[in-house]
Amino acid sequence: MEIIKTIDSKEGMKCILNGIQSFNANKFLWACNKSNFSVEDIDSMTNYVCSYQEKLEVEFDRLQRFGKNFTNRYSTEDNMFFDTQLAILRRMKSSTKCVRDIYMKFCPKEKKYTTRMRRLYNVQRNLYVTSYLVSSTYSNDFWGYDTHDSRLRALFEAMKKFFDSLYDCMNYALDIIRDELEASKDVEYTNYLYEKLVSELMETFDLTCTMITSIDENALSGNPLYEGEKEYSGNRMNINANYHKCTKAQVFQYKLYRLMQERGYRDLLPCERNIFYNAIDKARSLRPIVKAFNSILPVEYKRKKLSADYIAMFFIWAGITNIRQGVEYFKNLYGANHDALPVPKYKRVSERYKVINSGIKSCEKTIVEMYHEFRDKISALNTIPNENSNRMMSV
Repeated sequence: MEIIKTIDSKEGMKCILNGIQSFNANKFLWACNKSNFSVEDIDSMTNYVCSYQEKLEVEFDRLQRFGKNFTNRYSTEDNMFFDTQLAILRRMKSSTKCVRDIYMKFCPKEKKYTTRMRRLYNVQRNLYVTSYLVSSTYSNDFWGYDTHDSRLRALFEAMKKFFDSLYDCMNYALDIIRDELEASKDVEYTNYLYEKLVSELMETFDLTCTMITSIDENALSGNPLYEGEKEYSGNRMNINANYHKCTKAQVFQYKLYRLMQERGYRDLLPCERNIFYNAIDKARSLRPIVKAFNSILPVEYKRKKLSADYIAMFFIWAGITNIRQGVEYFKNLYGANHDALPVPKYKRVSERYKVINSGIKSCEKTIVEMYHEFRDKISALNTIPNENSNRMMSV
């Protein structure tokens, strides 16, 4: 039989708790009789358990410090794949190792099996259900506990003390997990913790904003709060869902990005916000194009009234699909120039936009050539990339 020593992080503590909770003198003596220990074995185990008793007390103290403010902090000190049970088991590494080693001492002797035999008979057993110390069937000792050698009783007392301390420690750990679960269900509380953390970081935000003007969205890839925006419609629910799932650095990065977006958003005109609410950098890069719009019109162009054709071409190139909002936006920015031409009415632009689209689809050469010339002039200004060039060039 092959003994599997690994323990599942999700059920690990409950598994150990079930075993040590049923530990008693009769089961201990029965397990000793099954294992045939020598005097040296018993003394060695007693010293081993006593040494780990001291380590357990240190771990319990560390766990209490960890649990004291754990649910009162929004971000964890682990990564975004943080798992409370796994983290607690790591903090109790010495204790779980001691349990594993003790259980192993009280296990049936391992038999050698070939790989073929193991696969054929499936003779793998988990340590935490195989050890004699966790057996549900055992016989009471005929002579009684007090009649046994003092060495054996010393080992039992050491194990009993260790298991009792470990029981208290693991119950405290389970309380931490239950508290975290309750806190994660409280949207008001998790949002309060988030804002509390943000206020602590605010001084650093202001300092960072003076050094960094923008954050590339690609840098936020993998950030739980940023990715959560795609899944949760409201910001409060997103914050609640990511309680204890991101580091303080990720909270800082996300909030800094949003602050920069908000500050940049406030600098835009209302018409720009309507169209480019999700692309502030693009709105800013289009401003010099609109300001210099007359320079990209044909040389022979009669500057009496701005042609709807060229406004529509600009909309196609810039990716503006809402014509009514686009005209308002263009009139506000273009109209501020000292050499601006009168802008045609909305209906004319709408019709021209449709005419150009249908003309492109039917491969009307004149319109395609006009657009290519227009696009080349804009590209020469070294501004935003042509997002619609693929569509136009495929004609």
